[in-house]
Amino acid sequence: MGIDAAGQDEPRARVQLARPALQLQPQRRDDAVRDADIAAGEARFGHHHAVADHEIECGGHGFRVLMRAGPVRALERFAGREGTAARRGTPCARPRRKPRLIILPTVDTCPYYGPNPPAGAPMRRVARPGCGRGEGEARASMAKIAVQNAGASLGGYDPDSRLPAFVAARAAFLAGRSTPRMLLEESLERIERLDNVIQAFCFLDVPGARAAADAATQRYAQNRPLSPLDGCPMGIKDTINVRGMPSKMNSAVYDDTPVRFDAASTYALRQAGAVLLGKTHVPEFAMGKSPPTRNPFDARRTAGGSSSGCGAAVGAGMVPVALGNQTGGSLIRPSSFNANYGFKPTHGALNVGGMHPIAPSQDHIGPMAASLADSWLTAWEISARIGGHNGHPGLSGAPAMPRALKPLRLARLDTLGMAQLDEATREAMAQMCARLAALGVGLLDRDCDDKIAMLEDLLLEADEVSDRIFVYELRWPLVAYLDASGPEAISATAKARLDRGLAMTPADYRQALAKRDRIRAQVALVGQQVDGFITLASSGPAPFDGVDQAGTVDRPNAHLSTGSRSFLSPWSMVGGPAFSLPLMAVDAMPVGLQLMGTADTDYRLTAVARWLDETCG
Repeated sequence: MGIDAAGQDEPRARVQLARPALQLQPQRRDDAVRDADIAAGEARFGHHHAVADHEIECGGHGFRVLMRAGPVRALERFAGREGTAARRGTPCARPRRKPRLIILPTVDTCPYYGPNPPAGAPMRRVARPGCGRGEGEARASMAKIAVQNAGASLGGYDPDSRLPAFVAARAAFLAGRSTPRMLLEESLERIERLDNVIQAFCFLDVPGARAAADAATQRYAQNRPLSPLDGCPMGIKDTINVRGMPSKMNSAVYDDTPVRFDAASTYALRQAGAVLLGKTHVPEFAMGKSPPTRNPFDARRTAGGSSSGCGAAVGAGMVPVALGNQTGGSLIRPSSFNANYGFKPTHGALNVGGMHPIAPSQDHIGPMAASLADSWLTAWEISARIGGHNGHPGLSGAPAMPRALKPLRLARLDTLGMAQLDEATREAMAQMCARLAALGVGLLDRDCDDKIAMLEDLLLEADEVSDRIFVYELRWPLVAYLDASGPEAISATAKARLDRGLAMTPADYRQALAKRDRIRAQVALVGQQVDGFITLASSGPAPFDGVDQAGTVDRPNAHLSTGSRSFLSPWSMVGGPAFSLPLMAVDAMPVGLQLMGTADTDYRLTAVARWLDETCG
């Protein structure tokens, strides 16, 4: 990025960014409003030697820009609506003297907010025309500037702190100390304050959420809540249909038209009284080009994927629960990166009707939450109200969280992903295992059990086998999108996967399924002698994603990587339940412990997860 600024009397600036080109025009706003904004900035950030006020026009959509030079004791995101300053961040390590940009979206021209937002309330974000093209590219450019200005952190990860859980909020509702409407307003305030940088949400339905929260507030006042989730604000991954909201999936194939019907899972959540606040960002079709979402603990890092926005929204405290899905590693990995309690139930235990299919024989729906209890209760309500997917009866057990169960034996699996670990992550896992051993948990590995050795040998092929099943099954509906919309309808990443799937024969697919069956059989055999399996929930902390450690965007196509799935795809293929528990930290970032079980042991595995969380958390 290059910036040229002239003198103070008639300030002019030129900004060089990625396409599309941004044209600067003098700002035509009331001087008093301008001065108030500058004064607010000075009060927060320190003295400005020179300030230039401009308005950026990009494709007919506007962003206000304050240019300034001089010592900068703290420069973070300075963004908000007309006449409003919303600020977030931490002081920079040392003063900077080069000019910086402060970006303020203007309400009447910004494509990300609807018209006439309620006074004093967060605005309704609407889906963007082009979905990642044109205006979407302009916002990606703005996001890169925001990441650079945010410094090293959006607040930093504190492993001793806990995210705000809904079970605690519900206790306050029942005691009359709070209401669902109050909780929703807290969520909206955090979204307005943080999401300009984090970009967890691609769509918000504020009026609908407020109406749902008000109805829940009235039910609690009458002591008649619908369920333990009544009044819980939730984000829904943009691959899952929500009535009245668009499902664009970061693709140009779909437009802004709201869908008419809920998915099975969101229908169940609505019946339980959940407040469906909005849709969260995803890569294209949950497996193509990546979204702009940033990690809530460090804006230079990815939030993971493909449940990118879900993980970031929960990790930032915007919502206590989000609903994601996983085919390879899309739920457990972002849970690890964002300190969520991620729960991937047994394949088929939650109905996936109304979710965009990827690889149906490996597609799962599951919650990502601020607490283990929130995660279990969300999964239970979906299963109890709508059942499992065709051929599966749903979750067994009880609606209440099971009591903590200390495992007698756990199988530690060293899978193909171990080769990707850095020394710090390897040491964190070793310390976790040493702690479990000291607590009297028997840890079995390949050195002491031939069945585990055989399983690990089979799992060396798991990533490849899972991928072959994945690309074969995703052929539809992607091939239909190509036929209807042409080759430009999907990204090169998605097209490459489709081409690999189209190159496979039914015999290739049968061979992959046979290998999967052998792995599943060996998992079931080992599972008879242990209370669960453990490994990492990711190959380390969230990687720097197109942004170097100094906070500078180091390549034009940032946000392309969401991390490795080597630790995750095996259990998506196996189909057993899995948790990501935020029990480790590496490089001041969260790393999850993955706890896995055999098929349909979800309730018992949750009891083991509770013991691990209470003992090692």
